[in-house]
Amino acid sequence: MPDHSCGGAMGVVGVVLLLLLLPPWVEAVVSLPNLEFNAALGQIPHASSYYKFDLNPILDTKYVPGNAIDGLVMQTSWWSSGSIDENVFFQVNFTAESPIISKVVVRWHGYLAAKTYAVKTSYSGYDATFVVFNTFENVSPAWDRVDTVVPWSNSSVKFNFLRLEIQSPVQCNPNITVRCDNRRLASDQGPIYGIREVEVWAASQKSGAHASRVGSMAASVLVVLLVSL
Repeated sequence: MPDHSCGGAMGVVGVVLLLLLLPPWVEAVVSLPNLEFNAALGQIPHASSYYKFDLNPILDTKYVPGNAIDGLVMQTSWWSSGSIDENVFFQVNFTAESPIISKVVVRWHGYLAAKTYAVKTSYSGYDATFVVFNTFENVSPAWDRVDTVVPWSNSSVKFNFLRLEIQSPVQCNPNITVRCDNRRLASDQGPIYGIREVEVWAASQKSGAHASRVGSMAASVLVVLLVSL
């Protein structure tokens, strides 16, 4: 009978050589810019303080930091800043490394908006490690003002902490602002800032699994085929 083992082996070698000539597999990441999501939802809120209504103990636990990342844009769910003499900030602590952020949306409560503030990020969370995402200035005292803050450059930086460092309040206009005279009460019984929601937006991405080189696959094919001969 004719010996076909040599021909079979040559065929196997040919298949392996063809596989080795193919380009290696790489991880594919496909950006889906039209499918953005709010990465702040489900994260851990933190703030310099929250305002305590000393004359109404029931409200002392109402305007806590968690209200500003609960996804509820309503008058009954907002965070209020605390003491007038503090360095006010609101912070989102991510439970894992953040995605690449395209914008931060700040929804202020009523007339309690900031005139100037900075959005900063950090990988470690230590004060000295925060870098500027962007600064923002808006003098408008409009009711329920909404700001959209984009990175100052095409940033691809990822982080674990995002902080709003609030620097100064808007000057309220009594002609268009409700209860302007109560913005800063002498008895310190009025909040200085109020945020309904901080939204940290990122584009959805679809990532391929990490793949080995085709050479490794070729070696596996060679072993299988040789065993079958």
